Formats: sequence, structure tokens, C-alpha cells
Amino acid sequence: MDIRTQYILKNNPQYIEYIRYNSYWYKNLTRDPNSIELLIKEYKEYKRKERINKITNTLEQIELLENIISIRK
Repeated sequence: MDIRTQYILKNNPQYIEYIRYNSYWYKNLTRDPNSIELLIKEYKEYKRKERINKITNTLEQIELLENIISIRK
């Protein structure tokens, strides 16, 4: 891995955490340091999907509570 790539990763702990769970990025970044842009793009997409899932889960929980309350009445 080149110095620029290491610097970008060290300054963003979220990226380091992401590549720990997606270890294939270590190999990709070592072989092609310019793929850091792809890593960042993939990470942003992952975070966006994660937020959407949290919102969906929250809405499902609210719906469940509404159903429980309506049954109890």
C-alpha cells in the first residue's frame, strides 16, 4: 500500500473499520493504490444502505407497536 492510501485510511477510522469487515480491500489496495476511490464509493453506498435499513426497521417497530395497541383495545 502506498503512503497516500495509508494516510487516507489513517485519517478515517470508519474506512479502517470497513476494510476490517471486508478484508478483500487489503489486497485490492496493495495491488492498486488508486482503488481507494472505489473503496470510498463503496463505503458511502454501504452507509447509505445502512441508514435506510435503520429507518425501515424503526418504521416496522412502530407498526408493530400500533398493531399491539389496536389489539389490546
